[in-house]
Parts: sequence; C-alpha cells; structure tokens
Amino acid sequence: MRVVVAQEQTANSEPFRQLLLGMGLECTAGDCVALSDIAVRLAQNPADLVLIHVGSQPAAAVDAVRQAMPLTRAPIMVAGPAADPGQILLYLQAGAREFLDEAHLQEQLENALEKLRLSSQVQQGQGTVIGVVSATAGSGVTTVAANLAFVRAQQFPNQVALLELGRGTADLALALDLKPRHTIADVHRDHDRLDARLLRQSMLEHPGGVQILTHKPGALTVEPLPARTVRKSMILLRTIYKVSVIDLGHDLDEEHYEALRLCDAVAVVVRLDVPALKHARRLVQELEKRGVPKGRIQLVANRYGQKGQVGWKDAEEAVGSKFAGWITDDPGRVNGALNKGQPVVKASSYSGVTRRFHKLAEQLNGKAH
Repeated sequence: MRVVVAQEQTANSEPFRQLLLGMGLECTAGDCVALSDIAVRLAQNPADLVLIHVGSQPAAAVDAVRQAMPLTRAPIMVAGPAADPGQILLYLQAGAREFLDEAHLQEQLENALEKLRLSSQVQQGQGTVIGVVSATAGSGVTTVAANLAFVRAQQFPNQVALLELGRGTADLALALDLKPRHTIADVHRDHDRLDARLLRQSMLEHPGGVQILTHKPGALTVEPLPARTVRKSMILLRTIYKVSVIDLGHDLDEEHYEALRLCDAVAVVVRLDVPALKHARRLVQELEKRGVPKGRIQLVANRYGQKGQVGWKDAEEAVGSKFAGWITDDPGRVNGALNKGQPVVKASSYSGVTRRFHKLAEQLNGKAH
C-alpha cells in the first residue's frame, strides 16, 4: 500500500516515512512532498492513502485536502494537534476521511487502517489471519494450527506465519523441534519498538516455508501479553504475510479476544464428547459476546472417528452450530510426526489425515485462495 505524505517542510518528512515503513507500508522519498505540491504528485502517480500533516499554517492543510480530493480515490487523512475541534471539523468538511492526533499517530493510524480494511476501502493488509482455539485442553489446537500453516505454505512458500499466543504450556516449538532465537514475549515487550521489520526479523524460518514465532520451548507457564501489542502484531501480520495462523490455546484472556476479533476465520477445535461439546457451546457464545462475528466462527471436530464419540448430528445440536469440517483420528501418524518434530502433513504427505487438513485449509480459506 503506497502512502503519499504532504507537509509544510519536506525536510521533516523522514520520521513520518520511517513510521510508515515500520508498519509495513510503502513510502519512498519521492512520496513525501510539500503541501503545495500535493496536486502535482497525485497527478503523476496513484496513491493508496494520502496523509497530510498540519504545520504552522492549518489553512494550507485544508487547501491541500481540497486539492487532493478530485485527484484521487484514496482515503485522505490529516494528522496534527487535536487541541482545536473547530479546526478539525474544517479538515473533515474539506474531505478528509479521518483526523489523527499526532501525539498518538501510530496507534490512531493503525486503527484507521483497520477500519478501512474492514470496509474494503483500502488494499493494505489483505493477508488472511486464521485463529485456532478450543474450549478444553488436549483438543489438539497446536496440531491443527501447525498443520494448517504448513498446508498453506505449499501454496505460499515463505509467505505464511505461525504464531503461538496461548497461555498454556508452550508446545509449538517442541512439536516442531525448534530452537528459536526470539520468543513471542521478546517481541511484545516494547510496544513502541514493535513494527513490521522487528516482527519479521524475530521469526524463525522453517524449511517447510513457514515463518514461526513461539513461546520459550517447554515453558509450563507463560507471561500474559499486552492486548494493545497483540492488536498491533495482528495488524502487522496482515501487511507482511499472505496467511497467518494463530495458535491461541484454550485459556483465553483479553489479549486473545483482541486477536480473535481481528481474525478472518476462527477455527474452534472440538472433541466429540459431552463435556467438550458443552464447553464448546459456551465458548462460541462467549466469542460472539466479545465481538467475534458469528460468520467467522468455524467448528472443527478433531480426532473424528473414535469409538464412543457423540454422533455428528447430536454434536451439532449440542453446540448449536454446524461443523465446518473434521480431522480424521489417526494417532499413529500424528504421534509419529510429533516424535520426528514434523507436522503430519509433511511426515505423511499422502495419508487420509493429511487430506483432511488440506480440505480444512480450503474451508478456512477466505481471501488467501
């Protein structure tokens, strides 16, 4: 997504440009122009977003908005001091889509871009984010998340991310036999430093084409992550990768619901026994209550085919929703893959359980296809 920045003095544009680059946006030195030159720049090349910075002459910023309006279909945003509501109204009346308080520019710009993305008015951040969660421990969230990511990496090698955000025991690094240099806690420790460059550099590149960020391998407890940095990382992931798969575990708190609200699809992994189905029903209700749209919630039956399981129709009735798909019960191949430190879709490429993961990836596909 290309951003054009217009301000009073182009010599002062580098901090703005670096902020935008850190968010995964495009902004070259030639995209930074004086307020008086905004019409010339937009007439030469298209932009996906126009950001006008107010200087010492607010009237010039209003005039720049008016000049830009007939020359672009891109959203126009104005950044400046938020002390004068009357002046802010003038920017909006001139045609600005949003006013951003320059004292909190990055946070407000992230929120504004996310609103535009949800309304399909910008192409920034068109990667798909899939959350994987369960209401009960031992349901196979990590197995499902990891295998979905490696299936997607066959289509988009090195353009797929896999993150472990759950609060339970740290399983992902052990399941894939990883020795990460950085952990998810390292990345989220400093909100102000978190940007696209830092996030990408912190990832561990797996030979299977997946970029992975996990908790400390084998940790029995993990520290909570700040909800605002989780939100920020979710937005950044969308700008960097074609597909991101998030392992959220089963012990949910505010940072997890913040992540789930930003997912394009939420796979709720369910065992087909009575206690698990009752917990799944409550989880689905809680997700909707917390702002996750019902249409994004997809139930997935794991280890399907075990003796004594609740029947398919009875399970759907118990949860109150249809199941989107299932993963075949194949403990031999799944355990064998875990013992090798591999996802089963790599260890047993042509097995029935692998075919089910491919089918599930298609069903959770969203915009990635």
